[in-house]
Amino acid sequence: MKKNVVNAKQAIIILSAAVVLVAIAVAIAAITSRNDARINSYQECADAGYTISQSFPETCSVPEGKSFTNN
Repeated sequence: MKKNVVNAKQAIIILSAAVVLVAIAVAIAAITSRNDARINSYQECADAGYTISQSFPETCSVPEGKSFTNN
């Protein structure tokens, strides 16, 4: 009986940790997508710290797939 109680407690702890991790991942994704939606130019993209390609002309890309060309 005692072993079952310990296993049930462990299962609850593991499940709770999984729920918290999923909630954190969702929150990070929501915040990131809102920030990407506000970027509308090469300069805003560069200022936000996204990847700038070393091509001519330079382009900056956000994770959601949009890219902006440096004019």
